[in-house]
Amino acid sequence: MNYLPPAAVGRILCDGDVVIVRKDNRETSEVSLGKLAVSQMMLMRIPLDPNRMNIKDWELLPGIGPELARRIVCDRQDNGDFSSFEALERVPGIGPKTLMALREFF
Repeated sequence: MNYLPPAAVGRILCDGDVVIVRKDNRETSEVSLGKLAVSQMMLMRIPLDPNRMNIKDWELLPGIGPELARRIVCDRQDNGDFSSFEALERVPGIGPKTLMALREFF
């Protein structure tokens, strides 16, 4: 018997998602979903999703300090998801130079 949490049923996997299967000595197994840390994704060159990142995740990127990370997350909460990587320019403090420096991670 396999057990899959209801929240995971029918969910589409995204870059950085991890599927964990634990099997005991009987015939049962448990499947759970996890997420790689942003630092791990950066090391493996897995593209980041700006709509799934929290303040601490943003702070790992070059040129993004605590205040700009907070502004990015607040903007997303106030105005909705970023439709593209370039949409980050709507956040005060992010311009063409910052986008160019971040592009390799997205």
